[in-house]
Amino acid sequence: MDPAGVDRVVRRIRRIARRRGKEPLVMIDTPSDESLRNSSLQRTLRSFAKYLENILSWYGIYWEERRLYSTLCPVCGTELRLKMRTKNTRIMECPKCGFNADRDTVPLHWAIKSLSALKSEAPSL
Repeated sequence: MDPAGVDRVVRRIRRIARRRGKEPLVMIDTPSDESLRNSSLQRTLRSFAKYLENILSWYGIYWEERRLYSTLCPVCGTELRLKMRTKNTRIMECPKCGFNADRDTVPLHWAIKSLSALKSEAPSL
């Protein structure tokens, strides 16, 4: 995505949230340094994340860099196993608690769990 595209997306996020009377929160999930080491993506992803953080800060949007795992269970933290693979999906299952989800949606479960924790930590007004 080009810099102008990132700027457009960030402005749209802010506009949609404010239209609903909310303040936006953006979670940035960048892969760990170990998984990117000696990869051509390492520099690209890090520079994109830094650029996105700068744009979000410029527009006054709260952002948080947080690791959202796709191979760890968001319920109990156990490593997920591949249950089924099709052309378009990889269904993961937790051997300990039975959690079941498409690998691409597991990070969303981590984000929701993080938001719940943030909400419970927030002071009530």
